[in-house]
Amino acid sequence: MQKLRNNTGTVLKGMGTLLLAAGLSLSTAGMFHAVTVQEYMLQDYDEESYVGSGHWQELRLSGEEAAQYPALNQALDTWFSEEGMRQESTFHDYCQEIREIRTFGASPDVSASLEYDVYPRRSDEKVFSFLASFYGYSGGVHGYYSYSGRNFDPSTGKELQLADVITDEGLLRTILEFALTEKYPDSSFASNGGSLEGYGFDPEDDQYTWLMDPQGIVFYFNPYEIASYAEGCLFVELSYAQHPGLFRNDYCMDGSFACAQPYWWQGVSMDLDGDGSFEKISIIPNYTDYSRIESIRIDIDSRTYQGSTLVGDMWCYDILPVLMHLRDGNNYLYIDTTSDNDWHNLFVVDLNGPQPRLVTTVTGAGLYKVYGSEADAFFRPMPLDPERFLLSSRFDLLSTYCAQRCYKAGEYGPIPLEKYYTVPSAHPLLTVRDLPVEELDEATGEMTGGRLVVPAGEMLMITRTDGDSFVDVRRGDGSTVRILIDTNVWPRTIEGEDEKSFFETLYYAG
Repeated sequence: MQKLRNNTGTVLKGMGTLLLAAGLSLSTAGMFHAVTVQEYMLQDYDEESYVGSGHWQELRLSGEEAAQYPALNQALDTWFSEEGMRQESTFHDYCQEIREIRTFGASPDVSASLEYDVYPRRSDEKVFSFLASFYGYSGGVHGYYSYSGRNFDPSTGKELQLADVITDEGLLRTILEFALTEKYPDSSFASNGGSLEGYGFDPEDDQYTWLMDPQGIVFYFNPYEIASYAEGCLFVELSYAQHPGLFRNDYCMDGSFACAQPYWWQGVSMDLDGDGSFEKISIIPNYTDYSRIESIRIDIDSRTYQGSTLVGDMWCYDILPVLMHLRDGNNYLYIDTTSDNDWHNLFVVDLNGPQPRLVTTVTGAGLYKVYGSEADAFFRPMPLDPERFLLSSRFDLLSTYCAQRCYKAGEYGPIPLEKYYTVPSAHPLLTVRDLPVEELDEATGEMTGGRLVVPAGEMLMITRTDGDSFVDVRRGDGSTVRILIDTNVWPRTIEGEDEKSFFETLYYAG
């Protein structure tokens, strides 16, 4: 009997509720802040064998920003609802292909895989855009990967077409042909004449794959389009500032922005110094024999930063770099690393001097995926604005969980904008005896000096913490109280008594 997990019915739930329930308000005029990546898992298996796994992602606006940009919110809801069904259908087809090749003698260890990841790239009053990265495998020598971009008008929700953005189709083709030949002189595209004949704006033609970034427009030519699979995806960035006549409007983005994308090792072009021309940034992981990343190298044109010298052993298996471009023109790389048991460390690198340098390492903090049971999905906040973004930290106070708070990027690393951490998701705690707690003022969220007792048999939800000495919990009547914990002793205590004696179960990892 085939079992295929399908999340199509849940795609419209969750993210706004998650952020608003956490009490987070990130929005300011002209810039999006609270955009979250929501991830749905894919599993397929028969009674006796595993067939395939994977995931697909979507972007969700916060409740506040969904209300501010209702047309865009509806457009994203519709687009991702349809895209989710397409990805799940593709995954189902891949799994059927695996079953078929197994009947012809393929190893039962061969399994299907599908990964569809999204990266918000630009979010202001002019353009909302995101990059989608796809990888799929259904048997054979290798899988296939590709990139695609989507660009929306935030005020109308209309998906922008290239003809809405570019003034002259012929001029664009000429610029792209020259740029591709110059960037990839040894490619089969260049050796075959360097022509993009057949590409155009007409939907009946082979259309370009493109994306609007904060500083320019990026064109992607996926494997097999104009070069071989072995040559990978060829891409070109065209600066708004350097090609003003190419664009119908002024798409230059003023102020600060944050930028995450998946292919930093291939080199990403950004204008770091504000002169209108791009610098090439490459982030190259150094792997151990066990496929673990032990260090990174950062190249910016001729400047090099060797991560093993300043960072030491990173010992992670995944990195997600985010470029933070500040309003004052300074630039920082926030490198989120993931290691065993989903442990994150955040490395902050200053890009402004003669050589990139490590500013700080924030242990246990990063862009954690938090499980949200309401939508049966994982949620990851993605930075869009260096002046206000979310980071998560791992804590072990009355259970193990991730807690979030707002930060801004500063000269010496992330600066907290909130005093306490909000806990978006944690296991409920059931009391088994009277529990002494502190009364909180509903308006300020601070202690009043009053004492209360929570009786046995009450279910409590962790909502907030300072990460060191207390957790705030919501009671069944909707009120919130504070539990003070002595973390200087082990086992930890509440008013001198073992914390475990007050609860049916405490859910500590490990």
